[in-house]
Amino acid sequence: MALSRGQFVAYALASGVALDIGDVVVPPPPASAYAAPAPPALLAGQALTSSTVRLLWTAVAGADSYRVYRDDQLIADQPGTLLEDNGLAATTTYRYEVTAVVGGLESARSAPVVVVTQQPDPASPPSAPTNLKASSITSSSVKLSWTKSTSVAKVTGYRILRGPSGARSRTWSRSRRPTAAPPTPRASSSPTAPTSSRSAPSTSPGTSDRPPPSSSRPAPRATRAPPRRCRAAA
Repeated sequence: MALSRGQFVAYALASGVALDIGDVVVPPPPASAYAAPAPPALLAGQALTSSTVRLLWTAVAGADSYRVYRDDQLIADQPGTLLEDNGLAATTTYRYEVTAVVGGLESARSAPVVVVTQQPDPASPPSAPTNLKASSITSSSVKLSWTKSTSVAKVTGYRILRGPSGARSRTWSRSRRPTAAPPTPRASSSPTAPTSSRSAPSTSPGTSDRPPPSSSRPAPRATRAPPRRCRAAA
């Protein structure tokens, strides 16, 4: 197949051959002009939800764009260094790689990163913990232990309710430490200290606890008149 003059020159230059055309010598371009760029040095991935993965990588100097591969399939060609991959399956492992594109040349792929998506959001609340036990009970503390929930969803924590015995759990709440009840007075067992069920009368200022004087006076005692002495006649 015969090549035209222009095709021959382009082929020779691409092959690194120097051409002598008349008085003009056309040198081949430097090898660095055709060298592929370096791939991104660092690629990180994080599962945000059960269907979304976030990727972040370091920039490459002079890069025009970046190509993102998921399980060897090209999923994005963009200028930025951040990508959120959506529409994924829950609890599934994915492998990602990124390349840099400079002047139409694509770099080798970066070191891969493996990301596992999260579990699906629970459609129902998690199961209740079981085998609740109390130990190391003192006057001011108690140690609790229980068997963790068997829910398929990720359990992020446990809530502990405290309330009086026999009360409904809806009325329970976190309260302050109860104060000690005052001591109950004991009845005296001494025979010389009799007890009375009657309470002492209360007195107010300006009053006396003596009974009020009677309005009637006692009748005076009757006095006997002295006997008269009679003198006998002579």
